[in-house]
Amino acid sequence: MFNNILIVCVGNICRSPTGERALKRILPTKNITSAGIAAEKSRLIGKGADDMALKIASRYELDLNGHQSQQLTTELC
Repeated sequence: MFNNILIVCVGNICRSPTGERALKRILPTKNITSAGIAAEKSRLIGKGADDMALKIASRYELDLNGHQSQQLTTELC
């Protein structure tokens, strides 16, 4: 069917990394990544997940450590 899933939000520091890690948990054989439509404009490229996102994700036993924000590109799509 498909093997690649791309989760997209604005800055790639809250919603999309959380969604990425959640999907990786339930679909471990798929290639899942995330990106933001305004990560570059917001100067977030390479930044880790937001502190609040880290706290909320940990409530659901999701680990966002090691995440680095990236800009959505045509190559990723």
